[in-house]
Amino acid sequence: AITAGGCVETRPFVSAVIFSISPAAYPVLSISKSSIHTLEGRWSKMADSLLPIVKSVLILDSEGKRICVKYYTDEYPTVQSQLAFEKNLFNKTHRINARSEAEIIMFDSTIFVYRFSTDVHFYVAGSQNENELILVSVLNALFDAVTTILMNQVD
Repeated sequence: AITAGGCVETRPFVSAVIFSISPAAYPVLSISKSSIHTLEGRWSKMADSLLPIVKSVLILDSEGKRICVKYYTDEYPTVQSQLAFEKNLFNKTHRINARSEAEIIMFDSTIFVYRFSTDVHFYVAGSQNENELILVSVLNALFDAVTTILMNQVD
């Protein structure tokens, strides 16, 4: 008396199969559409709180000017605010020797992990509650990818 129902997409790449139970076989147990939507909403909120989120990825030159940047949040909505933020971040970090491994800094209520290579500065940002090890993994993947693409000629 249990038959497979439809497949409901709650998050990208995450599907949940909803089973419908025949009321004739189990008259006490019934599932309403509103309870299914409530469960989907709770799952979505729980999944959002557990997923690591990268706020931004920045690649700056030796003077603190953009080579490539990507902001994934609306924290700095205009280009002028982004440039001012990047300049402040660069001024805070450019004196530190982060050539061999990643360094971590809390700046403007955001965790930054960063690494330098010759004249190029790589930054990955996450919220203050983010796991630094995951951010370092993203930074290392970015650094390794750029190094591989440029055949170890990152200048």
